Amino acid sequence: MNPTRTHFVAAALATCLLVNSARSALPVTDVKRTTPVDFQNEILPILRANCLACHNHTKSKADVILETPQDIAKSDIIVPGK
Repeated sequence: MNPTRTHFVAAALATCLLVNSARSALPVTDVKRTTPVDFQNEILPILRANCLACHNHTKSKADVILETPQDIAKSDIIVPGK
């Protein structure tokens, strides 16, 4: 994926998440975790609600698939720790 497309898709995903989080008006806090993030129970529900309608194996807008951690890693859009 070329850098321009990557930045566009990353910006679109960030905007989508920001718009949806602004609707719920949840406070942002610094989270200190003692356990790793659970993709199946913590991340996947967010992606299902906001992203997977367009970014799945059947229909992959901008060549981005977000169904599994492996798919996300291949996309180079979401970087762990960033």
